[in-house]
Amino acid sequence: MSNIKSLGEELLHLTSKSNKLDEAIHLLKSSENTLVDDVKALIEGAKLECKVDIKKIMDYVEEIDNYRYSAEDELSNCNRYIEDAQSSIGYMEDEISHLKNYLHDLKWEKEEDKE
Repeated sequence: MSNIKSLGEELLHLTSKSNKLDEAIHLLKSSENTLVDDVKALIEGAKLECKVDIKKIMDYVEEIDNYRYSAEDELSNCNRYIEDAQSSIGYMEDEISHLKNYLHDLKWEKEEDKE
């Protein structure tokens, strides 16, 4: 990309000076300039295609999908733990109520001194 940018900047400088027009043409025909190859391919009707490694991308997709399944399992486990904790709190509330009622209903009797 920087090669293309440099070439563009150079072209602007060169075209402003008519005596260096031949040098600009030389740069365009240079074998180091891949833009020339791309333009020639377009002129000849070729389609520029993005080359990707499909297997590598599919491996990434599979890995992400596995992470998603793991996250679903972990979330499901967390939900079960929360439900268990809520049930335990409910049982504790019931036990506390029973104990309070039991203590409230206790009758206190004074013991007689034994002589």
